[in-house]
Amino acid sequence: MQKRHEIQQRSRLGTLLIHKGLITREQLDQALTMQSQTGMRLGEALISNGWISQKQLDKALRKQSRYRLVAAISAMLLGPFQPFMANANAATDDNIAVAEQTINIRSGMQELSESAMSSVTAQGAMDNYERLLDIVNSDLSSDEETAMTTLESLASSILPGTNLMDAVRAVASTRTKLVSIPHVSRNNGRRITDEESATLAAWLRERDIRFHLDGAQGPGCVPVDFRLLGCDYYSACGHKWLLGPKGTGAFFCHEDVLDRTKMSWTGSHSTLSYDQEGGYELIPEARRFEFGTRALATFAGFDAALSWMESIGMDRILKRVDELVAYAEESWQERGHTITSPIGEARSGVLVIQLTEPLTGWQVYESLRSEASTFTSPVDGPRDLRIAIHFINMRSEIDATFDAIESLL
Repeated sequence: MQKRHEIQQRSRLGTLLIHKGLITREQLDQALTMQSQTGMRLGEALISNGWISQKQLDKALRKQSRYRLVAAISAMLLGPFQPFMANANAATDDNIAVAEQTINIRSGMQELSESAMSSVTAQGAMDNYERLLDIVNSDLSSDEETAMTTLESLASSILPGTNLMDAVRAVASTRTKLVSIPHVSRNNGRRITDEESATLAAWLRERDIRFHLDGAQGPGCVPVDFRLLGCDYYSACGHKWLLGPKGTGAFFCHEDVLDRTKMSWTGSHSTLSYDQEGGYELIPEARRFEFGTRALATFAGFDAALSWMESIGMDRILKRVDELVAYAEESWQERGHTITSPIGEARSGVLVIQLTEPLTGWQVYESLRSEASTFTSPVDGPRDLRIAIHFINMRSEIDATFDAIESLL
């Protein structure tokens, strides 16, 4: 069994090199013969004959690893598509191009009837799988970076159409100590709802796994109630949707884990009392984690920003954000384009649109920044562009941004 596995691995690497036009079938056969006679690795045999360079081998090995990683994780999370996955896996052993061709063919799906739609819970999964293939073909520097990028793509692309609990169960283990996920994804604007977060928090708490929500894109963008979310920790920055200075932020810690959370930094404002012998009593609040010396002027600015938003009314702010996003969604779709962000309860002020070929996110970002003084953000999808819509924006600004994008076509 082990020998068979090794032969399959060698065949896959060789097939990949042939597919990329780096070697011929005859050269592969000679290298395999040389390997069996000398005990050299396949790559070493190819290099010693001068057919490929070390750099080309390293790049091919990284790509081979990515195919296995993407296939494994996708098969795990896309279980309902077993016939499709079986076809793709069967093609991999013979020719990677066949697997890519299978995906391209299967992505041309027929429109579903209303009755068929009612039973579907993961619309768009094939498009998301094609995004994972983009990762395979990207120029990442290490397997670790590939794994992180793949998981990030799954979190940002597949989770909007699937169940959050299923995704976490698929990767959590007895070794997991903390689960940290974004409250609002910067890659597609998908919001973790209160109900989803509370359900996940309860499941993790039963297994003594801490739960942290990254609220960098949360407060000021979507409703935030720490008690309803049920997480152990929630962190937020002050300079994004809360309109405060950089270097400011907030941290929430559930009282049940306060004393079990180790401190890495402390200061003069972390204690209720202390003595010269080393004794001290910590403040029974999350304020114990703050530094003793801070740039107080920036926090005064943060306080002013919060006070201003509270004077307007957070409910009014969030309602306007949602109305503007709904307008932008409708406008972009009426122009004949696609929205990457989820539409409905899981949406947020982070709107991600899909650009038309040949435009890329980076290209449009640079053009809007330099030519229109408009700041957007390219994200993981090569043709995805993030547009952050806040309550201070106007519909005319949204229209002007879309006009500027379409002028680049």
